[in-house]
Amino acid sequence: MSKISLDDIVSGFKSVTKLITNFDKIEDDLNNKVLYRDNPEGEPNQMQNDLDMNSQRLKNLPAPTSNTDAARLLDVQAGITTTDTILPTPNTGTDDQALSVDAGGNTFVLRDGDVLSFDQNAASSTRRTIGAKLRETVSPEDFGAAGDNSTDDLAAINAALATGKTVEFGSGKTYRVSGLPSFADAHIVGNAAVIDIDTGLYTGLTGVSIKSLVGEFTIQGTGATESKSISGGSLITSATGATKNWSVTIDMSSDDTANLNVGEFVSIWTVSGTGDYEYMRGCWEITAIVPNVSITIKNTSDAAAWPTMTITSMTVVRTGLQLQFDDGYTASGDKNSCFYIEGGDITFGNIAIIGDYNHTTGVSVGSSPFYGIVCGKNTVFTSTLLYVANMNLSAVIADASTLDLGTVVIGGCQFDGLSLAENSYASGSVYVAGGGRGVLATDSTFVGDIYCTNARVFWGLRAQGSVNVIAKYHDNTLSSEGYYLESSVIKGAANVDGYQYGVRALSASSATIIVIGTDVKNCVTGFSSIEGSFIDTAGGTTSGNTVDFVYNTAGSIVDLSGVLLAAEAGGVLIDETASNPSTVTDVTQLYSNDSTYELMAKFGSGVTKVVANDTADSLTGDMATPGTVGHAYVGPLLIQWGTETSTLDTAETFSFSETFPNGVFSLQTQAIKDDFYAALSPQTTAPVTTTGFTLNRWDSITGSVNFTYIAIGY
Repeated sequence: MSKISLDDIVSGFKSVTKLITNFDKIEDDLNNKVLYRDNPEGEPNQMQNDLDMNSQRLKNLPAPTSNTDAARLLDVQAGITTTDTILPTPNTGTDDQALSVDAGGNTFVLRDGDVLSFDQNAASSTRRTIGAKLRETVSPEDFGAAGDNSTDDLAAINAALATGKTVEFGSGKTYRVSGLPSFADAHIVGNAAVIDIDTGLYTGLTGVSIKSLVGEFTIQGTGATESKSISGGSLITSATGATKNWSVTIDMSSDDTANLNVGEFVSIWTVSGTGDYEYMRGCWEITAIVPNVSITIKNTSDAAAWPTMTITSMTVVRTGLQLQFDDGYTASGDKNSCFYIEGGDITFGNIAIIGDYNHTTGVSVGSSPFYGIVCGKNTVFTSTLLYVANMNLSAVIADASTLDLGTVVIGGCQFDGLSLAENSYASGSVYVAGGGRGVLATDSTFVGDIYCTNARVFWGLRAQGSVNVIAKYHDNTLSSEGYYLESSVIKGAANVDGYQYGVRALSASSATIIVIGTDVKNCVTGFSSIEGSFIDTAGGTTSGNTVDFVYNTAGSIVDLSGVLLAAEAGGVLIDETASNPSTVTDVTQLYSNDSTYELMAKFGSGVTKVVANDTADSLTGDMATPGTVGHAYVGPLLIQWGTETSTLDTAETFSFSETFPNGVFSLQTQAIKDDFYAALSPQTTAPVTTTGFTLNRWDSITGSVNFTYIAIGY
C-alpha cells in the first residue's frame, strides 16, 4: 500500500472541506489499494502489480522450516535440508523428492551434497550418492586443464592420471603439453581428444602404458617437420668406420642446416642415384654439423664394407618431436616398450621414438626398451609419419590388431622392423635398415611396400597379403632371403639384389607366391620352391644368379617364359568339367571334352584341336595293333601315323585321323611282314590328299595284310 498524502487542517470553514477531502482519500486508498492474500471476488488487489520495494531486497529472512517457507540463496546453494520433514535416507523408502527418472528407470533424488542419490533400478543394485557415481572417473578439467591447445595442461593431466582412475578427456579437445604425460597402466576414454606435445628432444624417458583405451585418441608433436631437399653431383662426401658403425658425411650446401641439431635423429627414405644407394635409407643420429655445409650421421647398416654409391638427390627429414627412452615400461607384465597400447583407436603423428640400444656394441645405456610400440589385442593404430630407432628387439609389434602405418622409417633395431601376430593386419610403406628382418608376419596379413637392407626382408609364417619388396644385401654368402615363406599365400612385386635366396617358399603345408614384375639378381638361388610350394614368377627377369630356379620335393615354379617346372609330379589331372573354356589371347589351354572324353587343346586364336582320345589318337603306341593311329604337331608340321589292315587286292582308301590344313609332303608305308613291302606302295594314279590316301596292292597278293604308315604335311 502506498503513502497517503493529506491536506493540512486549519481553522475555519475551509478546514471542514479539507477534512472531508482527507477522509475521502483515506477511504479510497483503503478500498482500492489493499494487499489481499486471498482476494475477494471483484475487489481490486494491489498484490496483482509489482511490489515497489524501492529496489531493496527482503532481508533477515530466517531459515525455512516448512515446505511453504521462502528460501535464501545460501539455503539453495547448501541444499534444502532444514525442512520440518527430513527426507528419508537412501534405501529406506520411496518418499524421496524425485528430480527425474531416466529412460532406464534410474531415479535421481534431492539430497544435500554427497547424499544426492543414484539408483541403477536393477536387481541387487545398491543406492549410493551421485557424488560417488561421478567420482568413478576423472577428467583433466577436474585438475585445472583448459584443453584449449594453448595452456600447458601437462600437470593437470598427470594429476588426473595419478588418481589411478579412468581418465576421460573432453570430446574433440586438444591438450597442449610440455612433455609426455605419465601414462602408467592408464585407463583412457579418448573422445577424439588430441595430446599435442611441444616441439623438442626429450631424453631419459621411461616407457608409458595405456592399459585400456576406449574411443579415439591422438598423440602428436606440435612442431612442423623440417625437410631438407638436397641435390648435387655426389652428396656423400665421406664414409668411414666399420659394419654397424658408419660415419657418413652428407653435403648440405644445396639447402641449409637450420633446425638440425647434434644428438637428434633424421630420417632418409627419398633418395636417388647409382650404385647401392639403398644403404642410406633409415633413421640415423646426427653426430656432427658444419653449419650450412654438411652433417655427419651414424649409419648402423650391416654392410661389411661401405657400399659403392653416387647419390644425386636426397631428402633429409627431422621430425619436430623426438622422444628418447632409456627404459621401457614393464609394470603389470606389459612388454618392455616405449609405448604399450591395448584396445581402442589411437593415432601417432609426427613423432620419432628412440631407444638406447647400441647396434654397434650390442649394449644399452639404460635398461633399453625392447620395443618401440606394442599394440595389444584389439588396438587400431594409425600413423602418418613415424620414426623408430635403436630398439633392443623390434620397432613395432602387434597382436590381434589393425595398423595403418602410412610411412615408417626404422634404423638400428636388433631384430624386426615390424612384427605381426595373432591375425593382425598392417598396411603401409616400411623402410628398414640395420637389423635382422624387415617384416615378420605370423598368422597375419601385410599389404604394402618394404624397402630393406636387412638379411631377411619379408618373413611369412602362415601369412597372406600383397607384399612388394625392394631389397639390397651386401653378402649373398650369408644366410639371407628377400622372401621367406612357410605355409603362406603372397602376391607382390620383387626387386631383390644380393641375397642367398631371392624368393624362398617351403613347408609341408605349402606356400604360394605370385611375384609380378620380378627382378631377382646376384643371388645364389633366384627362386626356390620345395615341399609342395608354388612360385609364379609372372614374367619377371633374372640376372647374375648362380642358379635361377631350384624346385624339389613336389615344389613347382612357373618360370620367366611361363613354363611350369614341377618336381616329382605324379601326373596332371584334367577334369571334363572345364570343357570348352573361353578363348584367352596368347594362351593355349588343355581340357577334356565332357562328351567324347577327348583331350583337347584350345589356342589363343580360338582354334580347337584334338590331342588324343581313348580309342584312336595317341601320342605314343607300339604301332603293332591295327586301328592304332596318332598325330602330333611339331612347329608348323603335322605328322600322322598308324597301323591299318589291307583286305583287297584292288584300290583301297584309308583316312587320316586329322585333316592336313594345306597339303602332304610325304607318305611312307611298310608291311608288318617284310615279304609284302613291295606290294604295298600307294596307287600312283590317285595322289595322297589332305584327308587320306589310296593303296592298290599287287593282284597276286591275297588275304589280309597289316601295314604301317607315316605322313608328313602342314
